[in-house]
Amino acid sequence: MNFCRIILKSEELTLDILQDLFLKIWDNREQINTEKSFGAYLFRIAENLVYDYYRKAARDHKMQNDIIRTSTEIYSYIEEDILIRENSKLLREAVSKMPPQRRQVFSLCKLEGKSYKEVEEIMGINPKTINSHLFQARKFLIGYFSKDSGMSAIVVTSFIMKSIIR
Repeated sequence: MNFCRIILKSEELTLDILQDLFLKIWDNREQINTEKSFGAYLFRIAENLVYDYYRKAARDHKMQNDIIRTSTEIYSYIEEDILIRENSKLLREAVSKMPPQRRQVFSLCKLEGKSYKEVEEIMGINPKTINSHLFQARKFLIGYFSKDSGMSAIVVTSFIMKSIIR
């Protein structure tokens, strides 16, 4: 009992281990060699039970950490998805304030991923005009988000790209 109390540092755990110890002795009573030291036998069983307890505690701790890590990752994905949806909404609101042709060029190129050639065929405008509209759209969005949110141009550009990618 003193060995278990010193190692476990808990009276309750010590009593649990001692109960398990006596059950093991009772279950194996017929295999006990009476010629050998019974005290050493008791000590070895107690020592093994304490080691088993710590192994189980380590496995439980690892499993708990794995569960926490997994749930944190899932929560992060959910939180990121919510932020992306909110950012997309903000981007759509900003794009809606652009002149109609610029809005269409931006939507076709950046939101729908169409090439300049495809936009040229759809809208009947040349690539230089498309490029000009995209430049003006980017400039407008940087100004729009910088003014309303106090974000820097780099942060705004990153925000725009993350919103577009999703």
